[in-house]
Amino acid sequence: MAKKQATLFEAREVFKDQQEVQKEQTSPSQIITAVCAYFGISEAEIVGKKRSKEIVEPRMIAIYLINEILDLPLTAIGQLFGGRDHTTIIHARDKINEQLKSNNKIRTIVNEIKNQLRDNV
Repeated sequence: MAKKQATLFEAREVFKDQQEVQKEQTSPSQIITAVCAYFGISEAEIVGKKRSKEIVEPRMIAIYLINEILDLPLTAIGQLFGGRDHTTIIHARDKINEQLKSNNKIRTIVNEIKNQLRDNV
């Protein structure tokens, strides 16, 4: 019997179902909690005004993940992070998105947090 190759459409449909389950069962606070646990920082620090590298990078990763997984409006994400402007959210999202293309460390961190979120669903 010949193996049937899946079309790109069929593959997307399979993963779409998986993404929908993750969206339905993941909240912004779960993402923030997972990022904080990964980096060993508090939730108050990640949503606060502090701009040290130890806080900014996890904050941008959390913003990126919330935007990617939950697809919330930028202003709503800004509210989660201490009332930040939507342009700040765009900058954080785009910066992590660019780093994912060339920075193995960031790619590994994002994938590990995504896996942790998926395992906790």
